[in-house]
Amino acid sequence: MSLGRVFFCFVFYHFFKTTHSVANGNNKEKLIVRNFDISAKGKFFSKPGSLLSNQTTKSTKECCFKCVQNKECLSVNTIALDQSRCQCELLNWAGTGFENQLVSKTNSRFMQMQTSCSPNPCQNGGQCTVKDRGTNYTCTCVGRTGRNCEEKCVLFDFESGRLEGWNLTGTAFNNQPTYGDNTLARGKPSANLKGKWFVGTFEDRPSPSHPAAGQQGNGPTGTATSPTFVIRGTKLRFLIGGESNINTERLELLIGGSVVAKATSTQSDHPMTMKSFDVTAYKGKEARVRLVDMSSGSWGLLNVDQIEDSYCSE
Repeated sequence: MSLGRVFFCFVFYHFFKTTHSVANGNNKEKLIVRNFDISAKGKFFSKPGSLLSNQTTKSTKECCFKCVQNKECLSVNTIALDQSRCQCELLNWAGTGFENQLVSKTNSRFMQMQTSCSPNPCQNGGQCTVKDRGTNYTCTCVGRTGRNCEEKCVLFDFESGRLEGWNLTGTAFNNQPTYGDNTLARGKPSANLKGKWFVGTFEDRPSPSHPAAGQQGNGPTGTATSPTFVIRGTKLRFLIGGESNINTERLELLIGGSVVAKATSTQSDHPMTMKSFDVTAYKGKEARVRLVDMSSGSWGLLNVDQIEDSYCSE
């Protein structure tokens, strides 16, 4: 293997307190040991297609040397058989989010070389997987896009439990968002929320510590206007339920302060369904959404969740 590859990918490591050499014909070349991180103890990594070879070595250190010598190797499983023998598995995989691929085994270790995934460059909960023999990586993003999952596609999911940055009028949204499927707790059909929180203007459960099934009723009215965001995709998708009266209960899209699109529930009911606006004409523009509940009568309520830009799926 080339010294250039070693230098680029991995930290030079001390030679386990002594200098190791490898015979190569009549020449001896110093073997540079790459830095390994212990990713799991008492467990080994098991993923179909990841095993390069299975052999017995004298120690974990020797297993790491074997990995260094194999250009395809990115990680190792080691299992101590006794004081002088170690089962050594060379693997072609490295990255993050591997926990579901671990299998418990006494005296075992899963060790990864330091690669372009260490530390994890993927932001916002994204998982990193090494490619190109450790010199490059890909991020698996959730609700985001971009090289490092830096661009947000789920604009508002209310999972923080607060309407941070939203401008409120009236009183309908004062106790929002709502924790849990509060409509189901009241014996009504599920709200079909995504996650643990949603906006429901009939509901009154602003935290997990508040009693389930709490309600403020249809009486309160008001609006909630979101912080600005930039439209990147061709669709703006959202879950919406409540009264099917666009004059009193609706979600609006605002560009430059003007309403350019609005939607209401398909039918007067608690369950939310997915709807969308075609926003192709507004790509690159700053926008806001406004939630409107202006009815105190029967079914005077609005449920909303998971407002997202389609950019990540296009």
